[in-house]
Amino acid sequence: MADIIQDLRYALRTLTRTPGFTAAAVATIALGIGGTTALFSVVDVVLLRPLSFADSERLIMIRPTSGSRLSPGYFNDWRLESRAFADMTSWYDARVNLTDSGEPVEVRADKVTTNFFDVLGTPALLGRTFTSRGDLRDVQPEAVLSHGFWLRRYGGDPRIVGRSIRLDDENLTIVGVMPQGFTIRTTELAESQAEVWIPFRLIPGNKVGMGGFLHVVARLAPRATPEEGQAELSLISRRIEEQIPSYSRDWRVQVIPLHEATVKDVRLALLVLFAAVGILLLLGCANVANLVLGRTARRQTDLAIRVSLGATVGRLVRQQLTESLVLATAGGVIGVLVARWTIQILIPRIPAGFELPRAGAIDVDGRVVAFTFFVTILTAILFGLAPSLGSARMAPQSILGGVTRGSSVGRHWNRLGGALIISQVALATVLLATAGLLVRSFWTLSRVDPGFRTDQVLTLRTTLPASKYATEDRVRSFGMALLERIEKLPRVLHVGSVGYLPMSRFGGAATFKIQGRPDGRLEDQPVSWVSVVGGRYFEAMGIPLVRGRFFTDADTEKTEPVFVIDEQLARRYWPDQNPIGARITWDADLEPQITGIGSDTSSLKDEGKELTGEVIGIVGRVRWGGMAVDPQPTVYWWFRQASARQLVIVTRTMGDPVALAPTIANQVKELDPNQPVADIRALQDFVSADLAQPRFTALLLGGFAAAALLLAAIGLYGIIAFNVAQRFRELGVRVALGAQHADVLRLIMQRGMILTAAGLFIGIALALGLGSAISGLLYGVAPYDPATLAGVVLFLFVVTVFASYLPARRAARVDPLVALRSE
Repeated sequence: MADIIQDLRYALRTLTRTPGFTAAAVATIALGIGGTTALFSVVDVVLLRPLSFADSERLIMIRPTSGSRLSPGYFNDWRLESRAFADMTSWYDARVNLTDSGEPVEVRADKVTTNFFDVLGTPALLGRTFTSRGDLRDVQPEAVLSHGFWLRRYGGDPRIVGRSIRLDDENLTIVGVMPQGFTIRTTELAESQAEVWIPFRLIPGNKVGMGGFLHVVARLAPRATPEEGQAELSLISRRIEEQIPSYSRDWRVQVIPLHEATVKDVRLALLVLFAAVGILLLLGCANVANLVLGRTARRQTDLAIRVSLGATVGRLVRQQLTESLVLATAGGVIGVLVARWTIQILIPRIPAGFELPRAGAIDVDGRVVAFTFFVTILTAILFGLAPSLGSARMAPQSILGGVTRGSSVGRHWNRLGGALIISQVALATVLLATAGLLVRSFWTLSRVDPGFRTDQVLTLRTTLPASKYATEDRVRSFGMALLERIEKLPRVLHVGSVGYLPMSRFGGAATFKIQGRPDGRLEDQPVSWVSVVGGRYFEAMGIPLVRGRFFTDADTEKTEPVFVIDEQLARRYWPDQNPIGARITWDADLEPQITGIGSDTSSLKDEGKELTGEVIGIVGRVRWGGMAVDPQPTVYWWFRQASARQLVIVTRTMGDPVALAPTIANQVKELDPNQPVADIRALQDFVSADLAQPRFTALLLGGFAAAALLLAAIGLYGIIAFNVAQRFRELGVRVALGAQHADVLRLIMQRGMILTAAGLFIGIALALGLGSAISGLLYGVAPYDPATLAGVVLFLFVVTVFASYLPARRAARVDPLVALRSE
């Protein structure tokens, strides 16, 4: 203990005598540890910690392989017949209108089966949750509030339980309030934003397909495994398909642990960023090791004298590692502060569209501090061990003899420094290659044509409650009147309506029959994405007409139905024909295949009713699922012939569309004072949100790569400068004997080029080996894209050449008299 205390005192004295070295080393370590700690805190909360449900490891998400949601019929049979699952619950997200007091507002709601909270194993903070009696058709008019909504709307009133809340013109009794942070990840892998939970009555309905509108989560029975659940549900599904023909006959059921489903869409991006910041920490360690290396080389005479006086190798190594540990500890303490500051700044500024599960729980807590402690110790070993071992193994006779002879004994230090530079260049190459691929991928993705114009378009949404707008005539009347009022406003060019906006990832699909063609098997029937549009929707969105015509006012509810299809649908089912005039019969009930909000916001056509008419036009393709998702074959139904309760109004304006938002929103209130308006924003925001994750990932990784490049250049500059200092007398002799400046310049830069080439070779090999790991983040770019890799090699080579040139130029200008006099 006395020796350790002595080493600590010596390390502190030594470091305080070289404040420049100490500050540079601590700052480099602090930034590296701070970035690593900040990213680990995110990875820990999002990827590593279990979900905040009771026995969350036994919760399973169930969905079809098609990616759609599930039908009530399949859910009901699975729940009743399965033995591998203790119970199953389902829900769908909806929007309801709150009109009990004050200004009417739209509220985000999850409509759930009554056993929802029991399956998840989460009790209420206040009151109770829904009473589950096993029969999911037994529903009471009740509601459970989220913690945030309870605070915002009711000021955290503890007497809220038992009060009434009016949603969609229906009175419900508030029975409970959930704990803060209670949420669940949906099939679309976006955080549920439910402000209220409402029970819905499960009506199994038909079983024409597995696809529907329900999210399904189940709890495994004791001793059951996910594989057993998968096999059991597959057997039940095959039994259903044998009894009832299904369009989804080729679909399969996916049984996925809820935690895996929750983090699936962000796992790869977070791991790549965490690996990148880890590489940055290694580069920082290498740079600090270079600093320590040069400092140790300058102290070699002192170390040799101590060895000659009896100091053991172990004692010298321990002393220098103690010095490294002091530096790393100071950097670690500052790094924790940097991490906390980074989280406080970065997390609230994550762009919309980059959804992080449990983002509100991310903080620097005990687990993160423990991780920082481990990283600090590892950092001290990484940058302190090689220099200390190298110095301890040097023969004191050669060092002390070198002082009188004037010869350099720095070849050993140069070898160590060269190894550090090679590793730095290799790591920087990997990081630059990854960043280059992501930046190029984002550039390619951002230039994709979504199929519509995003400039000068305002969007807003209003959802008509079924209790008040029960008939198709009432919905149609409201929608048409609203469009007429907005169309008359100044600076409005075109206005239209649609059930679901492109890029919103919501919508519905339906099967259809082409008259004149054989029906074939149900599973082979044509299927298309369905969008219900009104007004001048195509003109407002800038969707081009390819052939035929748009809908007009002459197409009314009393005339024969007409349809507009997109190029994708035309090419798929009429590859060598003109579809204009083709007669089609659609399954007008979207409920079995809906992939959006729920059956209460889909088509108002009666279940089982068919919609028959002809194709009148073909328009351009539109991307519904996102910029990286290929366009879906789409048919457009006319609002006057197939109304929908959810109305998304799109208005193309002259000038800034947001400036007209209050005026346009006011038209809804003038038609119905109790009808709220929500989600008022520019259309371009949807595209921006869709690009948020690739943009954010590319920017962060690009920043890390720039820092890595800077660290590698500084490290190379330092080792070349150290080499010049070691060979100062030799260079003077060369110049005195007639060596030209160009000869000296080439001699010094040659070492830098060799080190750089070796690092580039190793780095490219690593980048090629790791390329497939990031393929899930790339769009339109191969993981082994030669142009990107060549650009990285060229750029890094130019930077390192410049870093080598600066000390080499100084060496070429050495005065031989000064160099020889230094003896």
